[in-house]
Order: sequence, then structure tokens, then C-alpha cells
Amino acid sequence: MRKRVVNYLMNTELVHFEELGRAEIYARLTKDTNEISGSSSNIIIGIQSAVLVIFALIYLLFLNFIAFLIAFVLLMLPIANYFIGLKRIKYEFKESADLENVYFETINEITGGFKELKINQQKKHDIFSVKAQTLTKKLMNMKIVTDNKMNTYFIFAVGCFYFLLGLMVFIVPELDKSV
Repeated sequence: MRKRVVNYLMNTELVHFEELGRAEIYARLTKDTNEISGSSSNIIIGIQSAVLVIFALIYLLFLNFIAFLIAFVLLMLPIANYFIGLKRIKYEFKESADLENVYFETINEITGGFKELKINQQKKHDIFSVKAQTLTKKLMNMKIVTDNKMNTYFIFAVGCFYFLLGLMVFIVPELDKSV
């Protein structure tokens, strides 16, 4: 992934390079490539789980239609909730990425003008104490809020799964006896 980004960068026109900015390039080379490579195992696990659920639902359909309907509805509820929630916080993810780019730009200012900052204490204070620390706190708070929302959706999905298991173990056999 990093090779592709660097290759793209090497073949980019100067105008596009200047539009991107160094912070955007650093973010793509570090954070984004790590997230993409780290999520590949999650994608494989997700596909495996989806196949398992589909075949389990098909099997349940042959065993008991009412149990299939209950399971299908209780599976669709957390899935729909997750995708609706993901739409809601997509903007927050983009805002967080933009803020990280500003943070990388600030780090670039610090590293690029290190000698000047050593000489000029006021500029050092402005960049470090005001700009960098404010960005760090804002970014940290934004990530905490976004992660908490994602965790809430995950907990809801797990809760629905355990509720579904309870229904399948305790309620569905009773429905089968009454029919």
C-alpha cells in the first residue's frame, strides 16, 4: 500500500502535490496504510461470520419457520442500527482525519523550523503550547467520542445476539411444543 502511495506521489503533477500538502501525504503514508493493512484480518473474519450466519439461517428455515423469522429480525436489527449509526458518525471520522492533517502540518512546522523555534521563544510557545496542545486535546476528545459511539453500536449488536441465543434456547422449543 505504501509503495502505491509513493508511486502515485512520484507521478503526481506539482499542482496536485501542492494542493495535497505534506500533512495529507504523511497521514496517507502512516495512519491510513496501517489501518488498511490492519483491517484485512477483520474483513476475512467478517466474511467468514457472514457465511456462517447465512447457512445457519438457511438451516433454521428448514427446521422451524417461526424461529427463522425471529432470528432474521433479531439479526437485521443490529445490522441496520450499525449502518444508520455509521452514517451518522461518518462526518465525525472525516472531521477527525482533517484535524489529524492539521496536527501533522503543525508537527511539520516544528520539525521544519526547529532552529528558529529554539531562538524565538514566543513563536515556540505559540506553536507548542497554543496550537499543538490544543489540537492534541481536541483530537483526543473527538476520538474518544467517536470510539464511544462505535462501542455503543457494538454492545447493542452483541446484546441482540445474546438475546437471540436466549430466545432460541428457551422460547423456540416451547413454540415447537405448542404446534
